[in-house]
Amino acid sequence: ATTRHILSLLPPSLRSFAVGHGSSGGRWLSTAMLHELANRCPSIEALNLGWTKAAEPWRSILEVVALRFPRLVALNIAYAGYLEAGFSNHALDACLAQVKKLKRLRILEAAYLGLDGSDSHFAGGERRAETTAIEAVIAELPDLAYISLAA
Repeated sequence: ATTRHILSLLPPSLRSFAVGHGSSGGRWLSTAMLHELANRCPSIEALNLGWTKAAEPWRSILEVVALRFPRLVALNIAYAGYLEAGFSNHALDACLAQVKKLKRLRILEAAYLGLDGSDSHFAGGERRAETTAIEAVIAELPDLAYISLAA
């Protein structure tokens, strides 16, 4: 079954969707798939994109998430940037700028990104010396009740 076929079977009232872990032979997350999901299921409030391979830069993926899913209350982006060439702290900051637009967000899973000062999964375990990026996200999301950053 194609991704388009699977999405066509989803009920329009669906409120939660998990893309799932990507493997080397699995499907890749794309902006087109997210647009199609938003068209089919406009009531989505929770998206699990964690540990997913993306066919496009994660910044682009999260731009679509912020644009098409403004009612999100839960988002999992653990291991964002997985297999993305050149993903770095700078690319992560561009992704976090999109997350800050999700003003209703209450739950954020962002493990393995080095936001807690631990080693990140990208750039050979590039360590982030400061935590201002995640502090800025927290400051912009007044309803945030749960955040997971640790690896």
